[in-house]
Amino acid sequence: MHLGGPVTISAYNIEDNELWRRHIVTTISQVTVALYVFCKSWPPSADKRLHAAAILLFIPGVFQCFEKPLALKSASYNSLVSSLFASDKISRTKTRSREVELEEYIQKARDFVKRNKYPPELDYDGARPHLSHLSIPDKLFTDVIYAYSDRFTSLNSFWLLDDKRAYEALNDGLSSSFNLFYTKDMVTKVPYRLCYQCCAAYTRISTIALPIVAIGLFHSSHKKDYRGSDVIFTYLLLYITFLLQIFSYLALLYFSYEWPETIPQQSLIGFFARNMRQTWLMCIMGCLQLKDFFDKYWCTCSSARAISNLVCVHVKEGWLDYIMDAESYRAFSDSRGHWTLKGKGCGQLVSESIEKPFDESILLWHVATDFCFHSKGASPDQECASRCREISNYMMHLLFANPDMLMPGSRTNLFTAAYKEIEDLLHGEDLPLADEKELSQKITDKVASSSREGFIHVRNESTLSCL
Repeated sequence: MHLGGPVTISAYNIEDNELWRRHIVTTISQVTVALYVFCKSWPPSADKRLHAAAILLFIPGVFQCFEKPLALKSASYNSLVSSLFASDKISRTKTRSREVELEEYIQKARDFVKRNKYPPELDYDGARPHLSHLSIPDKLFTDVIYAYSDRFTSLNSFWLLDDKRAYEALNDGLSSSFNLFYTKDMVTKVPYRLCYQCCAAYTRISTIALPIVAIGLFHSSHKKDYRGSDVIFTYLLLYITFLLQIFSYLALLYFSYEWPETIPQQSLIGFFARNMRQTWLMCIMGCLQLKDFFDKYWCTCSSARAISNLVCVHVKEGWLDYIMDAESYRAFSDSRGHWTLKGKGCGQLVSESIEKPFDESILLWHVATDFCFHSKGASPDQECASRCREISNYMMHLLFANPDMLMPGSRTNLFTAAYKEIEDLLHGEDLPLADEKELSQKITDKVASSSREGFIHVRNESTLSCL
């Protein structure tokens, strides 16, 4: 039962799902060896109630061991894509007809948004919105081509929701996706995974009912022939195992409907400031050889709701004011700072930043965003500036801690290289050990005043304001 792992977790990384074949081989070998040892070591004269209790524990244990590789297989990329094709949800049209469909979709969508420029207040009776396209988390795959009819349904649904309900709908979709990739819960709710459904159903029932019967048989068995310490240890194993199963199911029920409303934040300059202060915690992590791990995942958090609302406003403004045809639709989707730089008279160095590799561009714009945020009068809308900085810090966290979430091949060493450049630039500078926020401000001022030919021309006021 313990080899099968907890009910709440199937994978710790999304790559674990692709290793389901290895887990099947491991499970078969472990179950075979366990049964062999059990049969060889059991004395013929033993109490039959103990024998029955052991067999009753083997049944949910075997189910639980095989449930994990089946869950991993169901959440693997190939299985998800194959199931999508099997359910006829993906458009199989040719390139030319898809271009025609795109134009029809854009015109249909524009007619809809014009008619619903000011959507009426809809009464949901306090219920959380349920959008069909997010009820199946496979729909969140960005590299799968869906029919434009599905996209129009998505647009239609989101457009009629206010900010709060739109955020809750996205929240539900992300929560379902997380459960699909990392837990054993979501795959039981998808109809085309019948094999896993049967195994999971038997596991859920057996891991609750059979241990209770086994504990009862153990209580009524003749234990006087065994050492008291062995009996006590067996009691502990039985009850702890059973309680762990109960707590796992309760946690599964609770976390299936909860999704954190925060996003991690990592600032290059803030990271430098934190290392300069050398707090007692940092010293302890260094002694334990855990500083690199600590650096990646020790970060502040910010509200995801405000950022989601800002993105929704951006998308709605795009459909109302910018998207006219297929060309403008693609330009809107592929924009990487072009709108920000348009008509601002920015220097060539800044303009070239959006043509660089994606990971390098993230780093350049992150530094520029920090410089602008700490510059007085750089942005008249401080709330919007704060949201933009939070997005920038989140992208920097991904580049530093989870680069594969940005794009395959993203280079996490870019963060380290930029950190070394700041360290060399500020070598010998006398910076007071103030709190992290104040120290970040001082470091920003130092770097901005010292940079002439670096990431951006920070002395050029027009360039600074446009970034």
